[in-house]
Amino acid sequence: MSLSSASPAELIRRLAHSPALYDQCMIHYPKSRPITVTCLPLRNSSSGSLDVVPSEILRMIFVLLDFESLRTLRLVNFGIKDAVESLPAYRDMVKHGSIVLRALVETCLHSHYSAAELYDVLRSDRCVGCTDHGPFFLLPACQRVCFNCLNNNREMRVITAFAANICFGLSKRFLKKHSDRGLPAMLTLPGLYGIGLEEKRIRRWVVSVSKARALGLRLYGSQLKMESSVQAAYSKKRTAFHQREAAWLSRRQSGPAGSRPRKPPDSGRILSDSNDQFHFQASSPFPFLDVREGKVDHGLWCLGCQDQYVWHRIRTHDVDYSALKRNESKAYTEQEILRHFIDCPGSKRLWDQHCQRNNIKNDDAALSSTTKYL
Repeated sequence: MSLSSASPAELIRRLAHSPALYDQCMIHYPKSRPITVTCLPLRNSSSGSLDVVPSEILRMIFVLLDFESLRTLRLVNFGIKDAVESLPAYRDMVKHGSIVLRALVETCLHSHYSAAELYDVLRSDRCVGCTDHGPFFLLPACQRVCFNCLNNNREMRVITAFAANICFGLSKRFLKKHSDRGLPAMLTLPGLYGIGLEEKRIRRWVVSVSKARALGLRLYGSQLKMESSVQAAYSKKRTAFHQREAAWLSRRQSGPAGSRPRKPPDSGRILSDSNDQFHFQASSPFPFLDVREGKVDHGLWCLGCQDQYVWHRIRTHDVDYSALKRNESKAYTEQEILRHFIDCPGSKRLWDQHCQRNNIKNDDAALSSTTKYL
Protein backbone atom coordinates (compact mmCIF):
# COMPACT_ATOMS: atom_id res chain seq x y z
CA MET A 1 0.00 0.00 0.00
CA SER A 2 1.39 3.41 -0.96
CA LEU A 3 1.35 6.55 1.15
CA SER A 4 -1.19 8.22 -1.13
CA SER A 5 -3.68 5.37 -0.84
CA ALA A 6 -3.48 4.96 2.95
CA SER A 7 -6.08 6.51 5.24
CA PRO A 8 -5.12 9.70 7.11
CA ALA A 9 -5.80 8.06 10.48
CA GLU A 10 -3.46 5.16 9.66
CA LEU A 11 -0.70 7.48 8.46
CA ILE A 12 -0.88 9.62 11.59
CA ARG A 13 -0.93 6.53 13.81
CA ARG A 14 2.14 5.04 12.13
CA LEU A 15 4.23 8.07 11.15
CA ALA A 16 3.43 10.84 13.68
CA HIS A 17 3.85 11.26 17.41
CA SER A 18 3.41 13.81 20.18
CA PRO A 19 6.59 13.71 22.30
CA ALA A 20 5.79 14.22 25.96
CA LEU A 21 9.30 15.58 26.56
CA TYR A 22 8.46 18.87 24.85
CA ASP A 23 5.58 19.49 27.25
CA GLN A 24 7.55 18.28 30.28
CA CYS A 25 10.48 20.66 29.72
CA MET A 26 8.30 23.77 30.31
CA ILE A 27 5.41 24.84 32.54
CA HIS A 28 2.81 22.07 32.52
CA TYR A 29 0.30 20.51 34.87
CA PRO A 30 0.05 16.76 34.15
CA LYS A 31 -2.38 16.02 36.99
CA SER A 32 -4.61 19.06 36.61
CA ARG A 33 -8.25 18.73 35.70
CA PRO A 34 -9.94 20.82 32.99
CA ILE A 35 -11.83 23.89 34.15
CA THR A 36 -15.56 23.25 34.15
CA VAL A 37 -18.26 25.89 33.86
CA THR A 38 -21.38 24.92 35.79
CA CYS A 39 -24.61 25.61 33.95
CA LEU A 40 -27.26 26.88 36.37
CA PRO A 41 -30.99 27.25 35.70
CA LEU A 42 -31.88 30.56 34.10
CA ARG A 43 -33.10 33.06 36.68
CA ASN A 44 -34.40 36.58 36.38
CA SER A 45 -31.95 38.93 38.09
CA SER A 46 -31.36 42.64 37.69
CA SER A 47 -27.99 43.97 36.59
CA GLY A 48 -28.85 47.49 37.68
CA SER A 49 -27.87 50.19 35.21
CA LEU A 50 -26.26 47.55 32.95
CA ASP A 51 -29.74 46.34 31.98
CA VAL A 52 -30.16 49.36 29.69
CA VAL A 53 -26.94 48.58 27.81
CA PRO A 54 -27.46 46.39 24.72
CA SER A 55 -26.06 42.88 25.04
CA GLU A 56 -23.83 43.38 21.98
CA ILE A 57 -22.09 46.34 23.60
CA LEU A 58 -21.74 44.46 26.88
CA ARG A 59 -19.99 41.61 25.09
CA MET A 60 -17.67 44.08 23.35
CA ILE A 61 -16.76 45.54 26.76
CA PHE A 62 -16.41 42.21 28.56
CA VAL A 63 -14.03 40.75 25.99
CA LEU A 64 -11.59 43.61 26.66
CA LEU A 65 -11.29 42.58 30.32
CA ASP A 66 -8.73 40.11 31.67
CA PHE A 67 -9.82 36.71 32.95
CA GLU A 68 -9.40 37.68 36.59
CA SER A 69 -11.85 40.55 36.09
CA LEU A 70 -14.25 38.27 34.21
CA ARG A 71 -14.09 35.72 37.01
CA THR A 72 -15.01 38.42 39.52
CA LEU A 73 -17.68 39.81 37.22
CA ARG A 74 -19.39 36.42 37.07
CA LEU A 75 -20.14 36.68 40.79
CA VAL A 76 -22.34 39.78 40.41
CA ASN A 77 -25.57 37.99 39.44
CA PHE A 78 -26.93 35.28 37.16
CA GLY A 79 -27.50 37.61 34.23
CA ILE A 80 -23.88 38.81 34.16
CA LYS A 81 -22.67 35.25 34.71
CA ASP A 82 -24.57 34.03 31.65
CA ALA A 83 -23.32 36.98 29.59
CA VAL A 84 -19.69 36.27 30.50
CA GLU A 85 -19.93 32.52 29.93
CA SER A 86 -21.59 33.04 26.54
CA LEU A 87 -18.51 34.87 25.25
CA PRO A 88 -16.63 32.64 22.76
CA ALA A 89 -13.33 34.03 24.08
CA TYR A 90 -14.17 33.02 27.63
CA ARG A 91 -15.80 29.69 26.77
CA ASP A 92 -13.07 28.44 24.42
CA MET A 93 -10.14 29.62 26.56
CA VAL A 94 -11.58 27.93 29.64
CA LYS A 95 -12.19 24.73 27.66
CA HIS A 96 -8.96 24.50 25.66
CA GLY A 97 -6.46 26.89 27.28
CA SER A 98 -6.80 26.03 30.96
CA ILE A 99 -3.06 25.25 31.29
CA VAL A 100 -2.10 28.71 30.04
CA LEU A 101 -4.73 30.39 32.25
CA ARG A 102 -3.37 28.64 35.33
CA ALA A 103 0.23 29.49 34.35
CA LEU A 104 -0.71 33.15 33.89
CA VAL A 105 -2.19 33.25 37.39
CA GLU A 106 0.78 31.55 39.06
CA THR A 107 3.32 33.74 37.24
CA CYS A 108 1.41 36.95 38.10
CA LEU A 109 0.57 37.74 34.46
CA HIS A 110 -3.20 37.18 34.58
CA SER A 111 -4.04 40.91 34.73
CA HIS A 112 -1.89 41.87 31.73
CA TYR A 113 -3.81 40.27 28.86
CA SER A 114 -7.43 40.68 27.88
CA ALA A 115 -9.69 37.81 26.88
CA ALA A 116 -9.63 39.10 23.30
CA GLU A 117 -5.82 39.00 23.15
CA LEU A 118 -5.64 35.43 24.43
CA TYR A 119 -8.45 34.35 22.13
CA ASP A 120 -6.63 35.76 19.10
CA VAL A 121 -3.56 33.67 19.97
CA LEU A 122 -5.72 30.58 20.56
CA ARG A 123 -7.17 30.90 17.04
CA SER A 124 -3.81 31.49 15.34
CA ASP A 125 -1.51 28.58 14.53
CA ARG A 126 1.70 30.24 13.26
CA CYS A 127 4.81 30.91 15.34
CA VAL A 128 5.66 34.61 15.60
CA GLY A 129 9.33 33.88 14.97
CA CYS A 130 8.95 31.78 11.79
CA THR A 131 6.31 30.31 9.51
CA ASP A 132 6.03 26.95 11.30
CA HIS A 133 3.16 25.74 13.44
CA GLY A 134 3.58 26.89 17.03
CA PRO A 135 2.10 24.60 19.72
CA PHE A 136 3.45 26.63 22.64
CA PHE A 137 2.68 29.93 24.37
CA LEU A 138 5.32 32.47 25.46
CA LEU A 139 3.82 33.86 28.66
CA PRO A 140 5.47 37.31 29.09
CA ALA A 141 4.95 38.16 25.41
CA CYS A 142 1.47 36.65 24.83
CA GLN A 143 2.69 35.02 21.62
CA ARG A 144 2.46 31.63 19.97
CA VAL A 145 5.86 30.05 19.35
CA CYS A 146 7.37 26.79 18.10
CA PHE A 147 9.94 24.61 19.86
CA ASN A 148 12.79 25.57 17.53
CA CYS A 149 12.30 29.29 18.18
CA LEU A 150 12.03 28.70 21.93
CA ASN A 151 15.28 26.79 21.79
CA ASN A 152 17.31 28.91 19.36
CA ASN A 153 15.75 32.37 18.85
CA ARG A 154 17.21 34.82 21.38
CA GLU A 155 14.25 37.14 20.95
CA MET A 156 12.09 34.43 22.56
CA ARG A 157 14.21 34.42 25.70
CA VAL A 158 13.48 36.11 29.01
CA ILE A 159 15.90 38.12 31.12
CA THR A 160 15.83 39.84 34.48
CA ALA A 161 14.95 43.51 34.87
CA PHE A 162 18.61 44.17 35.76
CA ALA A 163 19.69 42.60 32.45
CA ALA A 164 17.03 44.61 30.58
CA ASN A 165 18.56 47.79 32.03
CA ILE A 166 22.02 46.75 30.80
CA CYS A 167 20.92 45.61 27.33
CA PHE A 168 18.28 48.21 26.46
CA GLY A 169 18.81 51.11 28.86
CA LEU A 170 15.54 50.54 30.74
CA SER A 171 15.84 51.76 34.32
CA LYS A 172 14.05 50.02 37.18
CA ARG A 173 11.76 53.03 37.65
CA PHE A 174 10.91 53.09 33.95
CA LEU A 175 10.14 49.36 33.94
CA LYS A 176 7.85 49.73 36.94
CA LYS A 177 6.03 52.59 35.25
CA HIS A 178 5.40 50.56 32.08
CA SER A 179 4.79 47.15 33.67
CA ASP A 180 1.01 47.42 33.35
CA ARG A 181 0.77 47.15 29.54
CA GLY A 182 4.09 47.92 27.91
CA LEU A 183 6.37 45.33 29.49
CA PRO A 184 4.72 42.62 31.62
CA ALA A 185 6.99 41.04 34.23
CA MET A 186 6.45 37.42 35.23
CA LEU A 187 7.55 35.49 38.31
CA THR A 188 9.17 32.19 37.37
CA LEU A 189 7.95 28.95 38.90
CA PRO A 190 10.09 26.27 40.57
CA GLY A 191 10.24 22.96 38.73
CA LEU A 192 12.10 20.90 36.13
CA TYR A 193 12.92 22.68 32.86
CA GLY A 194 14.79 22.08 29.64
CA ILE A 195 15.57 18.90 27.70
CA GLY A 196 17.72 17.71 30.59
CA LEU A 197 14.92 18.52 33.09
CA GLU A 198 17.17 20.72 35.22
CA GLU A 199 15.64 21.64 38.57
CA LYS A 200 14.99 25.34 39.20
CA ARG A 201 14.08 26.42 42.74
CA ILE A 202 14.57 30.19 42.93
CA ARG A 203 11.73 32.40 41.68
CA ARG A 204 12.85 35.46 39.71
CA TRP A 205 11.08 38.36 38.02
CA VAL A 206 11.80 38.26 34.29
CA VAL A 207 10.67 40.09 31.15
CA SER A 208 10.56 39.19 27.46
CA VAL A 209 13.62 40.15 25.41
CA SER A 210 11.52 41.11 22.37
CA LYS A 211 9.13 43.22 24.47
CA ALA A 212 12.04 44.90 26.29
CA ARG A 213 13.75 45.70 23.00
CA ALA A 214 10.53 47.18 21.57
CA LEU A 215 10.06 49.30 24.68
CA GLY A 216 13.66 50.52 24.45
CA LEU A 217 13.17 51.53 20.81
CA ARG A 218 10.01 53.38 21.80
CA LEU A 219 11.87 55.15 24.58
CA TYR A 220 14.93 56.23 22.56
CA GLY A 221 13.33 56.55 19.14
CA SER A 222 15.82 54.46 17.16
CA GLN A 223 18.18 51.51 17.41
CA LEU A 224 21.23 53.77 17.07
CA LYS A 225 20.19 56.06 19.95
CA MET A 226 19.41 53.10 22.18
CA GLU A 227 22.77 51.45 21.49
CA SER A 228 24.58 54.75 22.10
CA SER A 229 22.88 55.18 25.47
CA VAL A 230 23.65 51.59 26.45
CA GLN A 231 27.29 51.96 25.40
CA ALA A 232 27.67 55.26 27.30
CA ALA A 233 26.27 53.68 30.48
CA TYR A 234 28.59 50.69 30.09
CA SER A 235 31.61 52.99 29.59
CA LYS A 236 30.85 54.77 32.88
CA LYS A 237 30.54 51.46 34.72
CA ARG A 238 33.75 50.21 33.17
CA THR A 239 35.66 53.36 34.19
CA ALA A 240 34.36 53.01 37.74
CA PHE A 241 35.36 49.34 37.70
CA HIS A 242 38.95 50.16 36.70
CA GLN A 243 39.15 52.70 39.52
CA ARG A 244 37.90 50.19 42.08
CA GLU A 245 40.25 47.54 40.74
CA ALA A 246 43.23 49.89 40.96
CA ALA A 247 42.32 50.73 44.56
CA TRP A 248 41.94 47.03 45.34
CA LEU A 249 45.39 46.24 43.87
CA SER A 250 46.90 49.04 45.94
CA ARG A 251 45.35 47.70 49.16
CA ARG A 252 46.42 44.18 48.31
CA GLN A 253 50.11 45.15 48.36
CA SER A 254 49.89 46.25 51.99
CA GLY A 255 47.60 43.51 53.34
CA PRO A 256 44.19 41.89 53.03
CA ALA A 257 42.14 43.67 50.39
CA GLY A 258 38.86 41.73 50.40
CA SER A 259 37.19 40.33 47.31
CA ARG A 260 38.26 41.57 43.89
CA PRO A 261 35.81 43.92 42.10
CA ARG A 262 33.72 42.27 39.42
CA LYS A 263 33.78 43.41 35.84
CA PRO A 264 30.43 44.90 34.83
CA PRO A 265 28.44 42.70 32.40
CA ASP A 266 27.94 44.04 28.89
CA SER A 267 24.83 43.71 26.75
CA GLY A 268 26.53 41.69 24.02
CA ARG A 269 27.59 38.95 26.42
CA ILE A 270 24.15 38.76 28.07
CA LEU A 271 22.22 38.42 24.82
CA SER A 272 24.72 36.17 23.05
CA ASP A 273 25.28 33.85 25.98
CA SER A 274 24.10 30.38 24.94
CA ASN A 275 23.69 29.30 28.57
CA ASP A 276 20.19 30.65 29.12
CA GLN A 277 19.44 30.39 32.83
CA PHE A 278 15.68 30.73 32.23
CA HIS A 279 15.44 28.24 29.37
CA PHE A 280 11.78 27.17 28.84
CA GLN A 281 10.72 28.71 32.17
CA ALA A 282 8.37 31.20 30.45
CA SER A 283 6.50 28.90 28.06
CA SER A 284 3.64 26.45 28.23
CA PRO A 285 1.79 24.07 25.84
CA PHE A 286 -1.04 25.78 24.01
CA PRO A 287 -3.36 24.08 21.47
CA PHE A 288 -4.64 25.67 18.30
CA LEU A 289 -8.41 26.10 17.92
CA ASP A 290 -9.61 25.90 14.33
CA VAL A 291 -12.91 27.77 14.64
CA ARG A 292 -13.91 27.07 11.04
CA GLU A 293 -13.50 23.29 11.33
CA GLY A 294 -14.38 23.11 15.01
CA LYS A 295 -11.19 21.16 15.79
CA VAL A 296 -8.46 21.49 18.40
CA ASP A 297 -4.90 20.74 17.27
CA HIS A 298 -2.15 20.07 19.85
CA GLY A 299 0.56 19.64 17.23
CA LEU A 300 2.12 16.55 15.67
CA TRP A 301 5.77 15.66 15.02
CA CYS A 302 7.12 13.48 12.22
CA LEU A 303 8.63 10.10 13.16
CA GLY A 304 10.29 9.99 9.75
CA CYS A 305 12.26 13.19 10.43
CA GLN A 306 13.23 11.80 13.81
CA ASP A 307 14.44 8.61 12.13
CA GLN A 308 16.40 10.64 9.57
CA TYR A 309 18.13 12.63 12.31
CA VAL A 310 19.04 9.54 14.36
CA TRP A 311 20.12 7.59 11.27
CA HIS A 312 22.53 10.30 10.12
CA ARG A 313 23.93 10.86 13.60
CA ILE A 314 24.81 7.17 13.91
CA ARG A 315 26.08 6.46 10.39
CA THR A 316 27.75 9.71 9.29
CA HIS A 317 30.37 12.01 10.76
CA ASP A 318 31.52 15.60 10.22
CA VAL A 319 28.07 16.64 8.97
CA ASP A 320 26.04 19.68 9.96
CA TYR A 321 22.99 18.24 11.73
CA SER A 322 21.28 21.57 12.43
CA ALA A 323 18.82 21.26 9.51
CA LEU A 324 17.97 17.66 10.43
CA LYS A 325 17.56 18.61 14.08
CA ARG A 326 15.25 21.47 13.14
CA ASN A 327 13.11 19.14 11.04
CA GLU A 328 13.03 16.62 13.88
CA SER A 329 11.76 19.30 16.30
CA LYS A 330 9.30 20.88 13.85
CA ALA A 331 5.59 20.61 14.69
CA TYR A 332 2.75 20.34 12.18
CA THR A 333 -0.99 20.59 12.17
CA GLU A 334 -2.89 17.46 11.14
CA GLN A 335 -3.40 18.69 7.58
CA GLU A 336 0.21 19.86 7.26
CA ILE A 337 1.77 16.61 8.40
CA LEU A 338 -0.29 14.58 5.92
CA ARG A 339 1.17 16.69 3.10
CA HIS A 340 4.62 16.45 4.67
CA PHE A 341 4.62 12.64 4.65
CA ILE A 342 4.53 12.59 0.83
CA ASP A 343 7.89 14.42 0.52
CA CYS A 344 9.62 13.10 3.66
CA PRO A 345 12.26 10.40 2.90
CA GLY A 346 12.19 9.15 6.46
CA SER A 347 8.43 8.73 6.43
CA LYS A 348 8.58 6.84 3.13
CA ARG A 349 11.20 4.48 4.57
CA LEU A 350 9.19 3.85 7.74
CA TRP A 351 6.02 3.24 5.73
CA ASP A 352 7.82 0.79 3.41
CA GLN A 353 9.13 -1.08 6.44
CA HIS A 354 5.62 -1.19 7.89
CA CYS A 355 4.20 -2.56 4.63
CA GLN A 356 6.96 -5.19 4.39
CA ARG A 357 6.24 -6.40 7.93
CA ASN A 358 2.55 -6.66 7.10
CA ASN A 359 3.30 -8.65 3.94
CA ILE A 360 5.49 -11.06 5.88
CA LYS A 361 2.77 -11.53 8.48
CA ASN A 362 0.19 -12.14 5.77
CA ASP A 363 2.45 -14.67 4.05
CA ASP A 364 3.07 -16.49 7.34
CA ALA A 365 -0.65 -16.53 8.09
CA ALA A 366 -1.43 -17.92 4.63
CA LEU A 367 1.31 -20.57 4.98
CA SER A 368 0.05 -21.70 8.40
CA SER A 369 -3.53 -21.96 7.13
CA THR A 370 -2.32 -24.05 4.15
CA THR A 371 -0.23 -26.48 6.22
CA LYS A 372 -3.15 -26.86 8.62
CA TYR A 373 -5.02 -28.97 6.08
CA LEU A 374 -2.03 -30.98 4.85
